[in-house]
Amino acid sequence: MKKSAWGIDLGTTNSCIARASASGAEVVRIDEGLTVPSVLAWNGHELLVGRRAANHAVLAPDQAVRSIKRRMGDAEYRVLLGDTEFSPIDVSARIVGYLKTQAEAVTGERVEEAVITVPAWFNESQRRATVAAGERAGLEVTRIINEPTAAGLAYGHTGASRSIAPPDGSTERWLVYDLGGGTFDVSILAVAGDYKEVLASSGNTYLGGDDFDHRIVLHWVDHLRDRHNVDVARDRLAMAQLRHLAEQAKIRLSDEVEVPVSAFIEAEGKRLELGEVLTRAQFAAMIDDYLESTLAKARQALEEARVSAPELSRALLVGGSTRIPRVHERVAQEFGIAPDAYIEVELSVALGAALQSALDHALSAAQIVVDIAPHSLGVAALGPEDEASMQPVLLSALDPEEAEEEEDPISYPKTFVPVIRKNARLPARFVEEFYTVYDGQDGVDVVVLQGESSNTRENTLVGAFHVLIDPKPAGTGVWVGFEYDRSGLVRVSLSDQGGTKVHKSHTLDLTRSADSNSDSYVLRGLTRSGNRGPELPELEDDIEETLSPPTQVSNFLIEQVDRRLASRPPTEEVEIRAALSTYRELLAEGRDAGIDEVEDRLFGWLDGVESSGPLPEADA
Repeated sequence: MKKSAWGIDLGTTNSCIARASASGAEVVRIDEGLTVPSVLAWNGHELLVGRRAANHAVLAPDQAVRSIKRRMGDAEYRVLLGDTEFSPIDVSARIVGYLKTQAEAVTGERVEEAVITVPAWFNESQRRATVAAGERAGLEVTRIINEPTAAGLAYGHTGASRSIAPPDGSTERWLVYDLGGGTFDVSILAVAGDYKEVLASSGNTYLGGDDFDHRIVLHWVDHLRDRHNVDVARDRLAMAQLRHLAEQAKIRLSDEVEVPVSAFIEAEGKRLELGEVLTRAQFAAMIDDYLESTLAKARQALEEARVSAPELSRALLVGGSTRIPRVHERVAQEFGIAPDAYIEVELSVALGAALQSALDHALSAAQIVVDIAPHSLGVAALGPEDEASMQPVLLSALDPEEAEEEEDPISYPKTFVPVIRKNARLPARFVEEFYTVYDGQDGVDVVVLQGESSNTRENTLVGAFHVLIDPKPAGTGVWVGFEYDRSGLVRVSLSDQGGTKVHKSHTLDLTRSADSNSDSYVLRGLTRSGNRGPELPELEDDIEETLSPPTQVSNFLIEQVDRRLASRPPTEEVEIRAALSTYRELLAEGRDAGIDEVEDRLFGWLDGVESSGPLPEADA
């Protein structure tokens, strides 16, 4: 019987691994610390990971890589250490592997599977890359969980959370403000007892403590230029020294109002003296615009969740950068509530991941956590924006030799049709009807994108696949189905005959080509309306006979229950949301056993409340 469950916070600047069991959760101490620097370095003899790598990075910045998390999902990025090129997945796998082996050595237990956290704002390719890194490190990644969600789960497990919970069991609204070393996330949660539901998320995957360090470095670069007439920005070793000093000064300013900085910087063959007293007020002025941008994201999340600031019960701070006093001040000023740094802010995400893993393995008391889709998912389809290009499209399909060269090198339509909307609850399954373009069309190119723009060129390409169909007249309906699992990963299918006959179903597994220049040849390889052309990147195929007929019914049921819950008493809301969460999981996992029972219960509940009045109008 499994005794422990594992969770990993794969952070931009620091990472950690936590273990959960029936007795509780704890972060494993590695290298005399609870967190490990997310750094990989080459010292001429061996690869170094963690603290040793971070120390070597100050001396040899050309042979070290840090903050690789900001490159996750970038198929073309490489870093050269020694004679070997490493992709972001490779670097992250080394960090995860180090956490795994060190945790095994400390605890004496095997670490074979884990839940790994990602920023809520990570897109599909970044999530897939994270899964791939875990797998390359020898782990089975049982789930990906969003960092603010993990932090909320960890907080819900603490005695502090339970001691101040509303006695009547009413629903609270929490704001989780997660500012780490390289990313920022904010999520709005609805919480009632052990039930937690993410209502909305927003964020910036390129903002964090690294950027704050850089502001201090730029300040010192100007200082040294004015004092010594030397531009140290052109010297990588000097910049590495300044970055190290800036990080240390930033950390000290969380406890001290001013920090004296005295060092000698080697640049252009000169020994330059850096002597300055950096104050907390100076530092706050340097980063205030960054903090304002995080608050704008928080306001956006509140608006999307339809929650006002006065309705917030708690503001939870997560991530090492929330130790900065100015962060506390601005969050309190903005939302009128004292922020709560309830446990070690650097550890809460890993603890929450371990607790989620323990819940999955029934090792701890049940909490129900419902997460959301961070971005809209949909397909490229011909629309008004594509009318001008319709003629060459049809010409290319009917007679490729007569096709004219197009100015736009991207070969798929410009119109983006969302199938699963941003902030949809997970797991989710939706089906959308589309139509063939010309008579005799015998194939469909399904181009999947992620984003909020109506223009496909402004969204992120997730993947594509080609499906052969029986020749159809123009205007014949075909159905594209999307399934979004609990980790925010996607499965897409194409069917006809009313959505009951599936021609092809794909798991969009981009990790197989994530280390190649996949984006460039995906775009060149796509063709129009049944003319296959060059091969697309291989995606994992499953040919299925049927698409579950209840799909349209289940979408209707979920929509109606969601609309009714808004007007129900809190205790009833918690109970039905739990049933709805179970129903979504059964649908997403294709587990027929149990679906009918839960479905009957939800329809029965709808029938029971019908007499209280008509359903509220859906929002425009």
